[in-house]
Amino acid sequence: MLLIVLSANEINEKINFSEQYHSLSTNANQDIVRPLTKHLLPDVCACTVSATNDNCTDAIVVVVGAGSSFYTTCNATVAESTDCGYGTITQTVWFKFVATATTLMVGIDQNPATGGTNGCYMSSAVWKGGPGGTCPTSSCDVIDCQSALNGTDRQEYILKNLTIGNTYYIQVMYTGGGLCGSNASFALWVGTTFPTWPTNPASLSRCDSVSGTAYVFGHTPTITEVVDSCTHYPFPLNADSVNKVFKACYSFLTRDFNAIAIQNVISSTCSPGNVAWLDWEIWNSSCTSMIACGKLPNMNVNLPQCYMSGILCLRYELINCTYYWAAPYISAVTSGCGLPIELLDFKVVIEDGTHVQVSWSTASEINNDVFIVERSIDGIHFIALTYVKGQGTTNSIHTYEIFDSNPLPGVSYYRLLQKDYDGKISISAMDRIRINGYSNLIYENGIFHLKVHEKGIVRMYNLLGECVDIKYADGGNISLGEFLPSGLYIIEYISETGTVLKMKCIK
Repeated sequence: MLLIVLSANEINEKINFSEQYHSLSTNANQDIVRPLTKHLLPDVCACTVSATNDNCTDAIVVVVGAGSSFYTTCNATVAESTDCGYGTITQTVWFKFVATATTLMVGIDQNPATGGTNGCYMSSAVWKGGPGGTCPTSSCDVIDCQSALNGTDRQEYILKNLTIGNTYYIQVMYTGGGLCGSNASFALWVGTTFPTWPTNPASLSRCDSVSGTAYVFGHTPTITEVVDSCTHYPFPLNADSVNKVFKACYSFLTRDFNAIAIQNVISSTCSPGNVAWLDWEIWNSSCTSMIACGKLPNMNVNLPQCYMSGILCLRYELINCTYYWAAPYISAVTSGCGLPIELLDFKVVIEDGTHVQVSWSTASEINNDVFIVERSIDGIHFIALTYVKGQGTTNSIHTYEIFDSNPLPGVSYYRLLQKDYDGKISISAMDRIRINGYSNLIYENGIFHLKVHEKGIVRMYNLLGECVDIKYADGGNISLGEFLPSGLYIIEYISETGTVLKMKCIK
């Protein structure tokens, strides 16, 4: 098993035309392996009709819901292309459609039954049109793409969050060689449903399905730190099958830096160079606005602010080997945001199972009038919890803390603002915490009463570490320690979703 950090030197675009077998997916869980020679069509290289839409400006209009039509790449050139294409693209053809619904399906079928030639090295991409329905103007306009070494029988897209009335473009790309020689043919359709249910995995839309969280480092981490600290997201079983393009989005929260590097560690059986290409996008936390985008080898970006909550989307083509998991992360390129205070730390912790403690300390303060502690349920809209008087101008260390006695269930964001005497306000820190296992612990008449919101198990330990009481919770109130002697105890609650809370209590 190899752990590979993606870098510019690790892009592998080698095309292997010596493949003797190719996998045709018949359903989501079964593959039939057939010799490629069974798909040899002697006339596929002959061009009877040349493509006239090899430029975006000459894109063929596709009517939504009109069914599939037959097209070809014959004699097309490469006027425009995208990283999504497999290997060295030799031909591109373009299509466009006007969205009639916010969710639409696009299909590109190479099955001979629909007029196609399967086994070709074909790729495709869907683009957002430019102003007034013009051709795309930026690589950031790619909504999604697919490609595969052996040419999937069908490439299908589920496009979400489209704007009704806007123009979108479909680019079909062909890599010369293999069974199809210099040209290829295919059927294409756009509609509200697929003609048949997808046999290949449906593509992901932008930013609308977050897989988890990307870990954030305040420095450049070692591989050991990445493996130990970052969440390992397993690849789906089909990640190294016919659909070679993988995409996932992850939420993140930066700290006192805005210059970041985007990275991804992949565990696989590949030799160095486990992706053919990689594109990335950064969106705001509500997925309504793209902030930045790029591709290998350009993985650095300056965010618009420090302590930013956002969504990182990675899209890349896997080469042929077995994949286990990916660990996406963000690291600081430079630290510091030029704030009027030098913040040593900012902590948000659950205290005694009944409230949230927010604490911070400063090494120095300049013209600092007041701190403002705010809370939010989405990381976007905040309300002020309290105000704490600052120290004006000082070079001494000062420590502050406040308590939120009525925390919100689920994920909450806590933000620290700093206000100068001249009225200027700066964001100094932000952190989040998850509270979904409890709401209160009450001691009454020799019994502890714990209110929980999730199913789980509650154990009570004495100072020797012995479990002296245990209860299984279905949510609601549970009682503990009724027959125990006086003393100091620890109550531990573990929810079925993995939330762990420990509380010290005295009877």
